[in-house]
Amino acid sequence: MAKPNIVPLTRDHIASAGAVLERRHAWHRRRQSHLAIVTDFASLIDVDFDVALGVAALEGSKVTGYLVGRPATNAFAPAIWSSANDQAMDDPSITSDLYQGAADMWVKQGLRKHLVFVPAEDECYLPWFHLGFGASAYQAAMSLADFRDVPEASGIHVRLSDPRDLLVSARLERQLYLDLMLSPSFASVGVDDEATYIEEWKHAWDNELFTYFVAEVGGLVVGQLFLYRRPTGDLRIPERNIDLASVTTDPAYRGRGVGRALTVASMMWARDAGYTSMTTDWRATNLFSARYWPRFGFKPTFMRLQRTLD
Repeated sequence: MAKPNIVPLTRDHIASAGAVLERRHAWHRRRQSHLAIVTDFASLIDVDFDVALGVAALEGSKVTGYLVGRPATNAFAPAIWSSANDQAMDDPSITSDLYQGAADMWVKQGLRKHLVFVPAEDECYLPWFHLGFGASAYQAAMSLADFRDVPEASGIHVRLSDPRDLLVSARLERQLYLDLMLSPSFASVGVDDEATYIEEWKHAWDNELFTYFVAEVGGLVVGQLFLYRRPTGDLRIPERNIDLASVTTDPAYRGRGVGRALTVASMMWARDAGYTSMTTDWRATNLFSARYWPRFGFKPTFMRLQRTLD
């Protein structure tokens, strides 16, 4: 294949780039049914376009691929962040040419940590591996329509959480971050003292976007899980979907089925509440999650890939 014509991505390219994204998403949805139904792809590319840094591949005036990133303003900063909407190619073999052009822009801005979200399909992620990227995290989905009731685990009672659980919920939240810092994850997350988490959790139950569950053994709370009504409007989140945002078990009670009991109860609740699919995500180096969630029925939809330049 001849080397494509790589040019800076401008607003004049957005409509044609949206058509590329539409074609890729249609292909992706044939493999993954639990993705959003989208009608306006150009608007997904146009988000915060004034701060975007990217390139397009052209055949004449037609865009055949594009790659754009936006400087991070979160814990990953300074970095460039390319969402699932921010890159698509009719032919994945031009990934390297697009990255060559875009990365030159990014590095000139001092952005040497590069994160991209791509469909979790061989054709999409393997070209990035040959560019020095590695798997950093997975986003996944599963159907709730086929989920069947599972008897409650013996000795483990799951209920909806309430403000009376403040102290234990704050402690379990802190435990989650402590776990993420262990080998081989080594997450660069800060862990505050317990008082900080207590303060953050004081009004948690007032947020209608979240639903919290706790698991009890002998009347003692030993685990928690929360669901998140993640906003729709991107490629990943369909209507009537809810996100399994977090699950944590007290270390002293691990291996007894607490996490499974929480997961089953939350799925039963979500299905009965009218949700048809559930999403979740995990770090590639979080070995428990990486093994557990696929066994439970979650299938990766997108991968977060990362490259950090020396």
